[in-house]
Amino acid sequence: MVFLMEYVIKGKAPPNNSRYIVDPLSIMIAAFGAGYTVANFPQKFLNFLHHPIGQFIVYYLVLYTFYRDDQTVSKLDMVTEAVLYVIILQLFRLFLQFILK
Repeated sequence: MVFLMEYVIKGKAPPNNSRYIVDPLSIMIAAFGAGYTVANFPQKFLNFLHHPIGQFIVYYLVLYTFYRDDQTVSKLDMVTEAVLYVIILQLFRLFLQFILK
């Protein structure tokens, strides 16, 4: 957990790991864009993904897929990173609402 602040602030990868915060962030952005390909799914399902819990589940699954074979990244690190992405997404949503008023 100590490396997490260096990981977030400096983009410094954990020990013995070549991945940086840009890699999973790129996957998140691609997943965000790919989300539009399921726009015709049932509205009830899509509404669930508007909420932070649904977003957390999606981000955690993406991060788990990305880090599952990496023994240096714990599940707690993945949870923390998923929460960070949810916070970033919510702040971005609020920013857009403010700008588009």
